[in-house]
Amino acid sequence: MVVVHTMVGDIEVDENTDWGNQEAMELLVKEPLEDASNIRVCVRVRPPNEREKALAGGVIVEVSDDGQQVIVTGKAPFFYDVSFPTSVTQLECFEKIGLDIVKTAYNGYNASMFAYGQTSSGKSFSMMGVRGTALVGLIPR
Repeated sequence: MVVVHTMVGDIEVDENTDWGNQEAMELLVKEPLEDASNIRVCVRVRPPNEREKALAGGVIVEVSDDGQQVIVTGKAPFFYDVSFPTSVTQLECFEKIGLDIVKTAYNGYNASMFAYGQTSSGKSFSMMGVRGTALVGLIPR
């Protein structure tokens, strides 16, 4: 068993859990939510592209070890409920925030997620990803 750490608690899942299996998902998520709040603000820092890597300034954005601060060189840190570094996978992102939203909906509450950011910031990739690969996004999962 693997423990998946979510914003509303830990759940145990099998390493081979099929996140696309509707019945298995219902068994995982139909449980009371604890410590849930109405609004959570999460940020995902995307990796720099080749053009950005070539710029003289280098990478100036990093996420703190506690996962709650985004630090831009030369500025005060920004605080969020959850901050994902460039190294986070689509699955890790889903397990941390997507699963909680599914749990909320399965328990009869309204739930929504939206992506906001400038052009080419990674919104579509985070939400949809690449189907049929490990890069599948939050919505298809």
